[in-house]
Amino acid sequence: MENPGKILKERFLDPIGVTPYALAKGMGVHQTRIAQIIHGQRRITADTAVRLGAYFRVPPRWFMDLQSRHDLERAADAAKEVTPHGGRIWVRPSGAQHLGATPDARPTTLHVEPELRERIRAQAALSPPWPERDVESVVYENGTKAIVGKDRR
Repeated sequence: MENPGKILKERFLDPIGVTPYALAKGMGVHQTRIAQIIHGQRRITADTAVRLGAYFRVPPRWFMDLQSRHDLERAADAAKEVTPHGGRIWVRPSGAQHLGATPDARPTTLHVEPELRERIRAQAALSPPWPERDVESVVYENGTKAIVGKDRR
């Protein structure tokens, strides 16, 4: 994906004949901000997106999305060099926990309360189709709790 500043220049400024200086003056910002964005030396911030949106009568979210897509693409390119972790990892909202290559944890409780099972199924219905799964809550001997899915086959 192209630099958001280059897109700003080629799709907004050049077609209507507005200079970066005129844009900066019309937005009420220093001209260096616009020049740095156009040359890829500065990101489009929320403040800049709101000002660009007001100037061009475009939703500010468009400029934020443009910057986010660019940032994600750059991060994905950098992540290609990352070596995946070889062990088992349990990910939860508070963070990840390494379970080790051969965890000593064994399930001791396989029970899901009916209302939890229904909430999980309702959430699953909103996501893309997956193979049929039974959902179970697992409590390991070391006290770790997890919700697991087992294919119905």
